[in-house]
Amino acid sequence: MNTTIVPLRHTDAPAVQTEALQTLHASLGPDESRDVIERAVFELSDRLWLLQKALHDDEMDEVQRVARSLIAVSAQMGLTEFSLVASDLVRCIAKSDTVSIGAVAARLIRVGESSLFVAVRFPENTG
Repeated sequence: MNTTIVPLRHTDAPAVQTEALQTLHASLGPDESRDVIERAVFELSDRLWLLQKALHDDEMDEVQRVARSLIAVSAQMGLTEFSLVASDLVRCIAKSDTVSIGAVAARLIRVGESSLFVAVRFPENTG
């Protein structure tokens, strides 16, 4: 029997509503919008770290609290996929679906990281 192993790649491309970032850029100007985006990216990355720590420590109440905060901030930044996956994690925790919690949390971290890279590069791409 010949067995072919096909490597799977994680291709969680971030869905970003650039309109939210463009509105921020237009209303605040390039320098101030860059500062706001950088602060938000720092805040979100800090919360992702807190989420990973809470997962490691098996503190599901804290994971849920952090995931809820990720929903709000990422939605305001137009990071729609990030916000949706954080919502999925909250639902998995509410259902006590331990198998899904690990998978969705891993996806949240991947989507979160790629979304944050898009957001932080946005000012560079708008001039």
